[in-house]
Amino acid sequence: MPSLGPPAALALGELRAQWRIALALLLGAALLGGSLAAVPAVRERLRGLALHEALAAAPPGALEVRIARVRADLDRVAYREAQDAIDRAVAGALGGAAGVRARAGTAVAPALWAAAGDED
Repeated sequence: MPSLGPPAALALGELRAQWRIALALLLGAALLGGSLAAVPAVRERLRGLALHEALAAAPPGALEVRIARVRADLDRVAYREAQDAIDRAVAGALGGAAGVRARAGTAVAPALWAAAGDED
């Protein structure tokens, strides 16, 4: 089995001779890794801000849903009829957005924005 000593010594010697290029590559890789790691957090923050602005711009009453139920025992048929009526009412209230698949979640401001005094 060949020894790794001479190739390692040669590699270290070249690294010492080319230390500026090696340092630049290392810093570039660190910056790239940090940038790629920040993409999901920034995306969620922007989605949260867009949702906040969209909800703030909605006209009063557009986001209200009232569900009332009279005291009645429901069997399977009555339950399905009631659910269909609720579905129709919600679809009517939502207009064109009914049947659109939506994603839900929470967006938490990273400590950097919280420290800067950004309040939602």
